[in-house]
Amino acid sequence: MPISRQIEATADILLAAAYADGRYLPEERSLVVQLLSAELGDAELPPELAARLEAFELDTFELTDACERLGARTPARRRRILAQVARVVEVDEIHDLEETHFIRRLARCLEAEPEEYEHLTVEIEQISAALPPPLPPARRR
Repeated sequence: MPISRQIEATADILLAAAYADGRYLPEERSLVVQLLSAELGDAELPPELAARLEAFELDTFELTDACERLGARTPARRRRILAQVARVVEVDEIHDLEETHFIRRLARCLEAEPEEYEHLTVEIEQISAALPPPLPPARRR
């Protein structure tokens, strides 16, 4: 049985999220498989979907195309994919700015309202306020 365009799009988006910080870790792969399995009713991934995960190339990923194939027209579906993406980027317990940038791009692509995703992102202002100012450059003698 062929996999649906929505499942393919979900897989692509979750993989792009996993790669957002420049690393694709085993725990991210495990979570992506778990989330996709849940989307399929806790079924084992079909071979063509497993092959898609292995063949994924971030360089050829098109977010706009994936969002169109996903068809997340309702707020509930948008919140679901955004929450899944947040789980993937947080599985390594490090949420960096590239991951926040990806979540925001995805949210805009899905036409999500800010209240649907702001709690899933990190604000640089919050981080920079906690850090001391940088040291001035050393003077040469």
